[in-house]
Amino acid sequence: MPLFGIIILPFLWQKITPSDYGLISIAGLIMAFGTPFVGLRQEAALSRLYFEWPHQCRSENISTLVILNLLSILVFGMLIIFLFYKVGSNFLPEEASSKLNVIMIFLTSLILVNNRGMMNSYLRISSRAVEFFFYNFLIIIIQGLFITKFVFIDDLRVLGYAFSLLSAECSILFFTLFYFFFRTGYSFKSSTAIASLKYSSPLIPATIFSSSSAIIERVVLLSCLPLSVVGIYENCLKVSSVVLKVNNTLKMIFVPEAFEMVSNSNTSTKILANYRNNFFFLIVSFSIIALPAMDILTILSNSVEYQSAGSYFPVFIFLGVISSASTYFCSGPTFSKKTYLSNFAPFVELIVFSSLSFYLVKYLGLSGVLLSKLTATILSFLLAYKISQKSYYIPLIIEKKLRYIMIVFMFFFILQIIF
Repeated sequence: MPLFGIIILPFLWQKITPSDYGLISIAGLIMAFGTPFVGLRQEAALSRLYFEWPHQCRSENISTLVILNLLSILVFGMLIIFLFYKVGSNFLPEEASSKLNVIMIFLTSLILVNNRGMMNSYLRISSRAVEFFFYNFLIIIIQGLFITKFVFIDDLRVLGYAFSLLSAECSILFFTLFYFFFRTGYSFKSSTAIASLKYSSPLIPATIFSSSSAIIERVVLLSCLPLSVVGIYENCLKVSSVVLKVNNTLKMIFVPEAFEMVSNSNTSTKILANYRNNFFFLIVSFSIIALPAMDILTILSNSVEYQSAGSYFPVFIFLGVISSASTYFCSGPTFSKKTYLSNFAPFVELIVFSSLSFYLVKYLGLSGVLLSKLTATILSFLLAYKISQKSYYIPLIIEKKLRYIMIVFMFFFILQIIF
């Protein structure tokens, strides 16, 4: 499933330039301002509270969270679009100011993407693997049809790509709401909404810190580097996200099982430790295979404009591995319901990245931004792991197979960096 977006990239690169992808990065920058509030982290609340709800109340409680999620997307989404149109558009780089309409379309599609989180969270926590597969397969079909129509048949290039993403997200939103209300009915309980917000609200500061890092990252890129280089960065981010998408698929199995283990006081934490190791092993194994992906794509596309992407790509994969590791090794605050503890690590990441990136980008360019991001992410992960252990202790058991696969990954990572 996650490979589809990568497979079509060589074809898209023949129609869309790195500078065009820079427009998506600008839309991502604007979206980062609203990320903490669009959705109000209701997908996280659903994952944690699902097993605590009596079976007979689950349908109406899920419906409540879906409606709350949708309202926050619409309200905060429209506010983001309005503020960008009135204020933010005045600060666009000169080469992007003539394409305001394209950026607006990209921004709207990014806002609607947040709707998918609730669906994926529900399908994971309720162990509906078949429906999870078909839902994501449907997304691929819808996106593929619209991209084929607007980008390749109508030859609208970047405008067609923007139209295809927006059309796809509108269609997916309609299907998602139809699915939820068909399965759960339409109801809204204020008590459930309050309980959900009580759980998810402490997560918002952590999201603000993470979003601030994303904002600073893109501000540094857009203010110090050409739009074409920002486009290269955006493509590396897109391709490397396959690691996170595979991790999201694995969470389909891990999350419900892990929460059931935590809910069962008789379950040994050693069992949970070994269980999470198996999933992280799969992530590292897949990441080894993904390391040469960008080099292969640039060869297939036969595009000179994208050739420099291969030299940066291994760092993006490494960052994906660390981010995935947080799922398995830093979930203590979620397990213990002390979600306020999740705020400290993102805050440290924000400070470290902000301090380093503005300085290093002047001397190292894009490499300086990546070095800052790598340093900040590693420090953040180590702090998050320490906090996780204090809030919900799980012994660190590194089995032989996990040690070996990590050594193999580091070997190929260094090899890719050097050559």
